[in-house]
Amino acid sequence: MTFNSLHQYRTAGLQAFTLIELLIVVAIIAILAAIALPNLMEAQIRSKVSRNKSDMRTIALALESYRMDTNQYPVDVQFYQFNPPVPDDPHWSPLNPVTSPVAYITSLPQSGFLAKVGAWDGDRRLYMYKGENSWRTNTAPSAMTKGGDMSHFWALVSVGPDQQTNGGEWLMYGENVLNQVGPAYGSGPGCLYDPTNGSSSAGDIVRVGP
Repeated sequence: MTFNSLHQYRTAGLQAFTLIELLIVVAIIAILAAIALPNLMEAQIRSKVSRNKSDMRTIALALESYRMDTNQYPVDVQFYQFNPPVPDDPHWSPLNPVTSPVAYITSLPQSGFLAKVGAWDGDRRLYMYKGENSWRTNTAPSAMTKGGDMSHFWALVSVGPDQQTNGGEWLMYGENVLNQVGPAYGSGPGCLYDPTNGSSSAGDIVRVGP
């Protein structure tokens, strides 16, 4: 097949694809996108979980350094509720003492998962902190009746992909208490985020210490 002119060549090229062929190509692209998008979402969730765990390790080091210098851990929100006034600042965190005046950590990292409105104490972008001083005073009796473990002095909590609180902070009193916190928090191991249940499953990401 020969072409007498460049115009004939270009015209023949444009006629090479039919409407059916174009629709097939579009369908293939759509299928590939449908396969790739969930994998991309899964990768984003896994990345956020890993970042949250890394942040908690960093905060944990700051908490232990703070305790070495002051012989105590920072008090938490519950302490201020029983010993007002609560600082009137929506971005305030009970972890602020580890940033100033001595910077055990330069700034407080933000969680990769934003807690839903009404599900969090204080700034929903920051990690929840529960300290041993107010917990032992106000919550310890109920925890001990469930056979609690009093060896943990603090808990750092982040909501998981569901962006809801699930009572994971009760891990501070041990798995025995966590498994008995009741349906109000999502009973049993469901309180804790476990990727084996699915990357977007319910549960909190928690670190207790020391």
